[in-house]
Amino acid sequence: MCQYKTIAYGKNVVCFNENIENHKCNRLVLKRTKSNYIFILAQKDELTASNRNLYIIPSTLGKSGYDNCSFKKNCDGSGSVIISYILLRKDNSESTNDWSNSSICDLKRCKTNICKGNGTHFGSSGYYASFGNRANYNTINDSSITTYVNKKSKNIIRQKDINEMTSKFENMCSDELSIASTAFGKRISRIDMLLCPSLNVAYMKKQKNGNDILKAVVSSDTLMWQSQICVNASTAMFHNENDCTYTVITVPKKILLTKKKQRNVPCFLLHLNECNIVSIPMVNQLSFFFQWFIFDASPIFSKNGFGKRSMFC
Repeated sequence: MCQYKTIAYGKNVVCFNENIENHKCNRLVLKRTKSNYIFILAQKDELTASNRNLYIIPSTLGKSGYDNCSFKKNCDGSGSVIISYILLRKDNSESTNDWSNSSICDLKRCKTNICKGNGTHFGSSGYYASFGNRANYNTINDSSITTYVNKKSKNIIRQKDINEMTSKFENMCSDELSIASTAFGKRISRIDMLLCPSLNVAYMKKQKNGNDILKAVVSSDTLMWQSQICVNASTAMFHNENDCTYTVITVPKKILLTKKKQRNVPCFLLHLNECNIVSIPMVNQLSFFFQWFIFDASPIFSKNGFGKRSMFC
């Protein structure tokens, strides 16, 4: 597991101690935290020293820097790396996306669950519908990248309905991610270029060289190349992922049917070291991103949580 030697909380960060699945955690209270957002930073030297396979692209390069591969110039910046940004949005506009139980049932009729239910991936469970680019461990048509497919039907009319419904949900998911990206961009400039820098470079090179590396999908507009809708998604243990991008998670606004105080809220845990585990309540309008390669993390859902309404993108 990743172990950060020194952990310090800012004076404006509001949190309290709680026990979740036998883990002692610091639960963030974003509603009472100044401006309702939290940055988690780490020193670049500490990250690269403990992760030899980690390469950090300085944000000061900008788009032209990526395009021209001008990595030689001095652009060390502050020496700090944003490893997570957690935000409770204050958007008062009503979302037009329908995330009701019946809508999720429609989704399950047109998209296969990529989680097979055998718990082999760190004890994962729940329903995961994936869209966009998919990495393969072999080549198909001279490419190791394909896209996630829809369910298949021998009935032509039924297949048309499946494709149309899938397209609807992919647009809904992309819309939620776009809302989150816009909210992030209010405090981080060029956020669209910072979330997936290596994939953005790959796509730009595709356009230049004509190589079929990445597929343009609905979420490409926000420069996110793969997306998921997750229902009751959970893992049984902390783990990290060999990702080359940030992971963006957002809870849609209209996921709750009641305005009553939320109790036993599902949470996402970030493991900093043996004495520090951060608990992020998955409340309405929560958006955050983090780097799963340098974090040990786990989404955990309480048995008394939202039930079928436990969903995020």
